[in-house]
This record gives sequence, structure tokens and C-alpha cells, in this order.
Amino acid sequence: MKTQKTVGKLFNDKSIRCEWDEEEQDWYYCVTDVVTFFKDNSDTDDYIKKLRKRDTSLSKVWEDLIVLLPVQTAGGVQKAKFANTANMLRILFSVNSEKANAFKMWLAQNAAKMVYENTAPTMAGVFKEFSMQKVSQRAKAQAKLREKAAAAKEKLEKAKSEAKAKPSSKTKTAAKSKTSAKTTAKKTAAKKTAAKKTAKN
Repeated sequence: MKTQKTVGKLFNDKSIRCEWDEEEQDWYYCVTDVVTFFKDNSDTDDYIKKLRKRDTSLSKVWEDLIVLLPVQTAGGVQKAKFANTANMLRILFSVNSEKANAFKMWLAQNAAKMVYENTAPTMAGVFKEFSMQKVSQRAKAQAKLREKAAAAKEKLEKAKSEAKAKPSSKTKTAAKSKTSAKTTAKKTAAKKTAAKKTAKN
């Protein structure tokens, strides 16, 4: 699927390993090479680990951004981390260095020109759709839903507590029956006592 090529003198005379994907019509860049260039860090692997730890949103999608591809090294063929153009840019957005920030600014300026020249009406619609006002409205609507859910839950718990506190109709009936039985028993005992007294007389 991918045709391996090494592009020399890319990024100011720095060699960056990359591969061309004929099906996708896109370049895949070696993540370590690109980050090393922009960060100028001798221990790039350690820097990438810290980068992922610092940027949790990047860490969550890291596995989706990365593709392992075989490359020729001094120790033989080994697998290295590669990313296509869009994913490589996403990784670079999290790199914080003077060189990387200059590149991001250059990228933003060129992207702005493309938006203005080609897709300004479309982008205007996107900005309108995701305006702060609409975001605020959505947040308020969600807050109301949460309040309603909380009120309904509180009402249900209150009803359960009241139901436990009040005796049931069966309990009331049983209590009445028990009281009535005691009353009848007392009346019967009183009649028997009266009958015995009458018989003695």
C-alpha cells in the first residue's frame, strides 16, 4: 500500500523519513524525525511521552493518529511511528517551542488565505453555527434538563420516604381488627363475670 521514500533536505536540510501512500494520495511522516526537528531535543521519545501526559486530549486519540511502519535502521529493519499529514499537524499543535510556534503561525496565515479565497461563505456559516451565543444557549438548555432531572429525583425520593413513614391500609385494617377483637373479648369477659355474680345471688 505504501511506497517507502526518504526525503532529504526537508525542513532546512534535516532528513525526514516519510512514505507515500498511493491509495490515500498522502504522505506519512516519521513522528520522531519531525518532533526532533521542531523541538531540537536529543531524547525525543521521552519528550513525546511528556507531551502526551501534558496534553490529555492528544493522548486520548494517539493510537488513532499513529501507524507503525517498517524502516531500515543501523540495527536492521524496525517499526517506527508514522502519521499522515493531517495527523502529523495535530501532533505538532501540541509541541511548544519557538520553532514550532513559528511554524503554527505560518500555517495559520496560509490557512486563512485559503479560507478567504476559496471557502469564506462556508466558513462564515460554520462560525455562525458555533457562535458563543449558541454555545451558551446549549449550555443553558442542558443545565435546565439537569435541574429537571434533579427535581424529579428529589420528588421521587420524597414520595418514597413519605410512603415508608405512613402505615399502609392493610396495616390500618389489621390494627383496627386487633383493637376490635380486644374490645369484644373484654365485653365477653364482663358478661361472664356478670352472669357468675347473678348465679351466686
